Amino acid sequence: MNRTAYLSAWSMLHGGLPARGVIAVWLGVQYACARPLAGWGVSPSALTLSGLLPAGGILLIGILAGAPTAAADWGWVICLLVLASALLDGLDGAVAILRDRVTTAGARLDARVDRAVEAGWAIGLILLGAPAALLLPALLLTYAVEALRPAGGEGGPPVLTVWERPTRVLVSAMFPLAATVLGQEGWLVAGGAGWAVLSLIGTVQVLHARRRRGRRAPRG
Repeated sequence: MNRTAYLSAWSMLHGGLPARGVIAVWLGVQYACARPLAGWGVSPSALTLSGLLPAGGILLIGILAGAPTAAADWGWVICLLVLASALLDGLDGAVAILRDRVTTAGARLDARVDRAVEAGWAIGLILLGAPAALLLPALLLTYAVEALRPAGGEGGPPVLTVWERPTRVLVSAMFPLAATVLGQEGWLVAGGAGWAVLSLIGTVQVLHARRRRGRRAPRG
């Protein structure tokens, strides 16, 4: 399967979401990394489950190093672990497409692992010194965004918010890195605030989309 066919298949699986701009660039990276894995016969489910390992590494650093030491000394590693889990999250779907192994069971597993990984990021940030009072409600709102999101085809295209997976990755990765590079623990508080504000906005956007589609739905 060439890159163009891969992008088209990805778009179809995501409710017709156009694969262009930054999305196309990121999908191109996934495609390049997934091609050899698909050729070697790597299981998409194995890649999905492997995404738990980097998140577990973040938790381990937080537990063993402790705040604020971990934030000051391990920000680079934490940033790389978040990015690694994000890459693995994309590779499983890419390999599934390339191997024609896309299944409903695989999609359910992927969603559950995604939520577990995000919990690992949030709890890891708390262990590093970010405020639990911000991050725990934000984690619940993140789950609400995914649970309440209208799917593509339910009266319109897929609903996208400001609090999608790429935004969650950026916020979870860059604030520990900033705490290390700039030597200010306040960046972790800012990261918790970012989770809280963006997850709240995302929830409002999803609820608004559901309400708007409900109004448009035919009444019998």
